[in-house]
Amino acid sequence: MRSKICLLGIVIIVMLLFGSVATASQTDHAILIGYDGQHWFSGMQIAQKQRTRIGFFGYQEDHITAQITSSVPFSQLLGHVEIGRNVFVGNVKYQINFLGGNTRYSAEDITRSSVRVFGELMQLQGAKGYGLVSRIHLIGTNHFDVMAFMELRCAGTWRIGAGVGSDPFYGSLTYSTSAAAVIESSVTVKYDLDQEFRYTIDLVYDEDPQFTLGFQVQHQAMRAILAYKF
Repeated sequence: MRSKICLLGIVIIVMLLFGSVATASQTDHAILIGYDGQHWFSGMQIAQKQRTRIGFFGYQEDHITAQITSSVPFSQLLGHVEIGRNVFVGNVKYQINFLGGNTRYSAEDITRSSVRVFGELMQLQGAKGYGLVSRIHLIGTNHFDVMAFMELRCAGTWRIGAGVGSDPFYGSLTYSTSAAAVIESSVTVKYDLDQEFRYTIDLVYDEDPQFTLGFQVQHQAMRAILAYKF
């Protein structure tokens, strides 16, 4: 009996150790073709993800993405590098991203060279979550903001927040959902004390393992990008 208990204890210890170090990595190369609202562009992207298990249910995911593009016809060379880490342990999630360079595609990125830091901390309580988000531009535009939010998971994910920073105090509402891991979509609306209304709509179609198609509408401007992975 005592030997069985010892054997069971050894198995549990081995599983815990294995769960804390098990790692899976993935590297993708892609050719990009897109439209940034003013010009067509083309380029290349390299992205690497590495996920490490923490215990039975937790994980840590590190990622790095490098992209370089040029407008068509060639007139401007754009590029950026993004490094980030996402961690989920117990009922706590946090992430931090560093981005440096110039990109026209993402709504979160400014359209000239900069260095930006993004951080998020959230505590989950069942179908609800509470947390903070902060964005700081270290080089380039002098911009920062901090937003407190509540997240609800009901027929998708709803995030309600209020923030302040370089811009006036604002309220934010985001709804995001996915369909069978093929289509991911989100809608974000913001309204600040200067009575400025902003909105962003994102749609990503990722059914084919070699192709990813993304659309974004922001302030009546549309952006689109097609990525071919090889």
